[in-house]
Amino acid sequence: MSPTGRCYEDAFWFVLHNSHSFEENQVKLVHGRVIKPDGKTIDHAWMKLGKSRIWEPQSDTYLDRNQFEKDGVVDAEYSLKQALRLWGGTMNYGPWTARERRKYKADD
Repeated sequence: MSPTGRCYEDAFWFVLHNSHSFEENQVKLVHGRVIKPDGKTIDHAWMKLGKSRIWEPQSDTYLDRNQFEKDGVVDAEYSLKQALRLWGGTMNYGPWTARERRKYKADD
């Protein structure tokens, strides 16, 4: 998969196509914010892979999770099941609001 400039969509499809490669609950779709070197904060999505790695959709690279999240804030994490519920209910790739998470029971 190559980056498209659509991190929410790319991260969603990554979890959909790669969850089978990991143990259950070892892959999480993450929505959050990243602080750029110039200090600006951008909304972003990425994949958490186990305890130590992430997949970053804009660069299509695997990175050390602690190093990456040092410059970011995790707002929400989703399992494949939760992401599918939200995508199916909202017909978008995120970010999803607290209201949408309640409506589509993604916090279960």
